[in-house]
Amino acid sequence: MTKNEKVGAMLDSARQLEKENHIAGAQGNYRFAVTESLSIGISEYSTKEAALKFFERTGLVQLLEKMLELNRLLLVEVAEGKYSRKIIGGLYDLIVFAHLCWLLSQYKLSESFLELAAHEDMQKGEGKFWPEYYRAITHLRERKAYSPVTLALRSLERYWVTYLYVISDITSGRDPSATIAEMRHSFKKKNEDKRIKDDLYEIEGTVLCPAKWDFRGESILTYANELYGMNLS
Repeated sequence: MTKNEKVGAMLDSARQLEKENHIAGAQGNYRFAVTESLSIGISEYSTKEAALKFFERTGLVQLLEKMLELNRLLLVEVAEGKYSRKIIGGLYDLIVFAHLCWLLSQYKLSESFLELAAHEDMQKGEGKFWPEYYRAITHLRERKAYSPVTLALRSLERYWVTYLYVISDITSGRDPSATIAEMRHSFKKKNEDKRIKDDLYEIEGTVLCPAKWDFRGESILTYANELYGMNLS
């Protein structure tokens, strides 16, 4: 089964589960369809622009809106004690969806995902890196100077940390050219790093599923251009 076929199957299942009022199952399948569509976009399309056209054909904005709608319904069940708050996805997932929204110029939608990520229960058990990454993008959206803390990095974190350096330069009013170049170089190295085995959604760019463009980096630059009136590329 191809990735496109998997997306179709997940969407069919999600819609059926939604009809049966199985909100958690439907949301999980919509979530898979979104991440699988992102995987297709970064691995099968050579540029951000080509991938954005694919995302438009896929109806990715509508899928993200549907996820948000189901998330709100799930939070009612969370309040009733039926699930933990992480039924809607972990901090990693919510940050990925915010990045996607930035790419799609859906800035209001991104705020909704980041508001969900802000909850104390979403930050618990996430180690140190993702709460720090969340702090960085919060400073970016609030136009506050961000200064990274020193972390012990492992696996993909050694590459993801370059996004924090870019955000630090942007929010602090420094020329980000050097850190953007470092981010680009890091992305290329990550694609070639045979030690990386934990790209579960196949969206980060690894030897197992190389990415042709960097959705995180491109989304940060897109958002900074919009919010700060910059012209980064």
